[in-house]
Amino acid sequence: MQTEKKEALNALQYFVFDGRQAVDGFIKEQGLLYETWKKGWEGTFQELSSDAQVVSPDFIRQSIVAGLFLNRSEVIGLQAYSIFNLNWNAHLEHPYFKTYPPKVFEILKNEGVQQVMTMEYLYVNPDWRRSVVGISLADVICSLGLRLFAASSAQAITSVTRNERKVNEMLYRKGAKCLASDLNLHNVAVDIIGFFKGQCIEEQNPEIEFVEKFWLTKNDPLGIALKSQAAA
Repeated sequence: MQTEKKEALNALQYFVFDGRQAVDGFIKEQGLLYETWKKGWEGTFQELSSDAQVVSPDFIRQSIVAGLFLNRSEVIGLQAYSIFNLNWNAHLEHPYFKTYPPKVFEILKNEGVQQVMTMEYLYVNPDWRRSVVGISLADVICSLGLRLFAASSAQAITSVTRNERKVNEMLYRKGAKCLASDLNLHNVAVDIIGFFKGQCIEEQNPEIEFVEKFWLTKNDPLGIALKSQAAA
């Protein structure tokens, strides 16, 4: 990795927020997360010729929204997470789950899962993709998400993967189980994957150095990574 690229990566900071509430002293950063999420996913849906809409309720329902910032003034990448209780129909009937086949819930319940955490809206600024900076920040962000999962009260975490970007393959290497495969969402092939507590694998790859650094130096004003999360 070129020296200047590594220096730029080392300058990034990881911020963790509850998407459902504003935090005094961090409104600017939370606003940047929202605007980056909105712009990034509007572009993604346009690219995929999807008629899906990017709307505020999908952001502020998130139990956690976490992102990598440069100088606290630009969001380089982000991911969002919601926690749902599978024993409550109000959660099971949430629009997010309309693409989940029934067998996914059968697998989760057979594994004793009551609370499930969703891993959603992965986005990385195109100027910071692997071809530019030498490592996969998508990999880094997902690994950080698995650490948030480990700190949560959820027994499983699920995600819908964009397969032509090989996100499914990356998560399978980290210990994900296939819950449903070769579905179609937003005009692309997707898998639904799941991780269960204690089964995540931390790969010894070039990204792990940055995962460790960002996790140890994270900005977590509400202590989200240090306490169990209540159901969404």
